[in-house]
Amino acid sequence: DVEAETAVEVGELVVSTLGRLCQEAVQTRRGSTSRSIEMAVALKASVELLLNTVHARPCDLPQADRTLSIAVRALTMTGQKQYAAKLLERAHKIGVAVGRATACATIQALEPDDAVAFVRRVQQGEYGFHAWDPLRFYSALLDVLAKSTCPRIDLLTRCFREMRATGVRADEVTYNTVINAYARIGKAEEAIKWLEEMRT
Repeated sequence: DVEAETAVEVGELVVSTLGRLCQEAVQTRRGSTSRSIEMAVALKASVELLLNTVHARPCDLPQADRTLSIAVRALTMTGQKQYAAKLLERAHKIGVAVGRATACATIQALEPDDAVAFVRRVQQGEYGFHAWDPLRFYSALLDVLAKSTCPRIDLLTRCFREMRATGVRADEVTYNTVINAYARIGKAEEAIKWLEEMRT
């Protein structure tokens, strides 16, 4: 099918372009505001081309999940968090095979309450991911809650306990996220208690 082959070729070109733009976005983050705006425009144009290509002629796009996760992270870095946060939803609706990488990137682009709600929807199978990866998703969520402007410590603790209650074994990364969050708000005693829990 010539049209399908063309769609895949365009998709592969956009994948390549997004990869390059993502690398530039990391450097732009430390650069001028005007360059950051230019980068955001270029990223959004590439993403729209990708979505329009697949929407016009559904096809199996190579590395779709990796590409979209790169796009979400790059857009977030260039100040386009709201646009980035909606990208997975839009891609899913037109049949792009989104997966765990894009989901984790999306969690980190969302505001705390929205991130919690998103993880709930993923957990319930709303996006039809092939594999629910609870530790990976909860790690991303806890990181968002810990690093928000005003750490959501109660929500962070509740989500951690919820993760444990579902049978997920916390690792050193998730424990350190909680410990650092408590230390950040000056609750040293609580941080030490979490450290002791991690060691037992």
